[in-house]
Amino acid sequence: MDDAGSKTPFSYAVQHPSYGAVFNEAMSSYSSIDNTLVLEALEHYDFSKLSHLCDVGGGHGLTLCSLLVKYPHLQGTVGGAQRNRQARTVMGR
Repeated sequence: MDDAGSKTPFSYAVQHPSYGAVFNEAMSSYSSIDNTLVLEALEHYDFSKLSHLCDVGGGHGLTLCSLLVKYPHLQGTVGGAQRNRQARTVMGR
């Protein structure tokens, strides 16, 4: 990573596709492990007054999709246009 020093891992991943593929896989793996803990932490939160959630920096939107399955009255957005399409595909919307 010769020019990585001045960039965030996210911006470097965008400009270097081979690194980006590994980085995205690592982030997704971490997210799937973390997802259970996030859902447990939010188990007693009252989502009834919300209509929309936005997962900023949500990768593939795993946590958002899990919340949308649990609370079907909610709509959701994952940060970034490509990510939005991926989340809608996963949710069948």
